Amino acid sequence: MNVRSVLGRCAAGLLGAGALLLVSAQAAHSHKAPAQAHGGLNLAVVAPAIDCASLQAADINKAVGASTQITAAAVVDDHKVSAYCSVKVVIDNYARFELHLPTTAWTQRLLFGGGPGAQTSSGMSLDQFATVSWDDLGRRQNEDVLANDYRGEVNAGYRGMHLQVLAAKALITKFYGRGPRFSYFNACSNPGRESMIEAERFPEDFDGTGAGCPPINTTVNNGMFAAWNVMTNTGPDGQPILTLDKLPILHKAVLDQCDAADGVTDGIVSDPYGCHPKLAVIACKPGQDPATCLSPAQIHVAEVLYRMTVTANTSCPVACCPARNWPGPPTSFRAGALVVRTKCVFRPQRPSARIIRCRRCRTPGP
Repeated sequence: MNVRSVLGRCAAGLLGAGALLLVSAQAAHSHKAPAQAHGGLNLAVVAPAIDCASLQAADINKAVGASTQITAAAVVDDHKVSAYCSVKVVIDNYARFELHLPTTAWTQRLLFGGGPGAQTSSGMSLDQFATVSWDDLGRRQNEDVLANDYRGEVNAGYRGMHLQVLAAKALITKFYGRGPRFSYFNACSNPGRESMIEAERFPEDFDGTGAGCPPINTTVNNGMFAAWNVMTNTGPDGQPILTLDKLPILHKAVLDQCDAADGVTDGIVSDPYGCHPKLAVIACKPGQDPATCLSPAQIHVAEVLYRMTVTANTSCPVACCPARNWPGPPTSFRAGALVVRTKCVFRPQRPSARIIRCRRCRTPGP
């Protein structure tokens, strides 16, 4: 597991800036002293009470309320960040996560979604936090594994994350002889959703949660957009049209046409919404090896997916549905909640071409 994952990279920016959403889950119930407005409390460093390796034999099943297996516990000291005890955990033969416990600098804080080496905007090093990053909640990179598995759906939906919190706090208590004084959750995308679920279902788990771009409306996300992608890329025979082996060809064509648009050729398309590649250049020509190009059907799929989800009768992007149909904060072009939800991607000071198209195809409203 690589703690410098998307979760870790999100943590410093969101936590330091106050994130996109801050939920003070303990405000009405906590007996803890409030943090200072800037920089936080100067909490004392707490040293480990036991050896790191001994955690592998720790029994925390009762504290977690589920079978918990500690598969590894060892000190990591690579001289890049402060030394920490790396603990790998599997809960209920399902959720897998990794807990990092500083061996010399822990200041009584726990952060889910972080990792060593980062800093908050106030300069506080995350090396002073016990941090958790997770592999998955049982999906094993395969969404279909949850089909017809009620227990798996419950764990992925909310239970698995809560059990990880209980396990992390139990291990912290064993390692340091006391639990964390303050606990935070800070992550992006689906982990942002998990952050919101934690605040709603288990408000005692964290003192604050930072939820970046949380996909709360799973009916729309999974039932509309994910389904659109699958249906668009499924042929009459039920097989994928645009296959994995063709993605490098598509990727190269996009970079060739859009990479240098920002003045730097670095393998990054800085403005993806301003990139409109002409895919005809990679269409198969007579006699060309089909492994080196895209068929007309594959070109069509790529163009439709780039265009985004549209309605059947107007070919208008679904995100342009009028506000009266999709309740949400009004905007200058009367978009509904779907567009508002994507403001973590769109830059308000520079509206994308897609938003401009939304203006043009919007149906009249009151």
